[in-house]
Amino acid sequence: MTASYAVVEVIGGLVTGSLALISDAAHMGTDVLGLGLALAAIYLAKRPAAGQLSGVSGSSGTRHLPLTAQRPARQLVEHRRDDDDKAGDGE
Repeated sequence: MTASYAVVEVIGGLVTGSLALISDAAHMGTDVLGLGLALAAIYLAKRPAAGQLSGVSGSSGTRHLPLTAQRPARQLVEHRRDDDDKAGDGE
């Protein structure tokens, strides 16, 4: 229903030259994509787990989290050291 309404908005926007209708149709198109992803997630969630591979993705994300957080943490420490150095120079 949402997709058909978006098509009608595109046609109406092209006929009347309304950029507002065309942009709203594009926005509705992204809504349709989001609904499609949600339906795909529901379908995949109802399927049974596929043996050993079912837990791999969750554990790999957990393993990579410290690596992902390492660089911002290092930058924060360096930034704090720089601030401490600047504060010490002024005294």
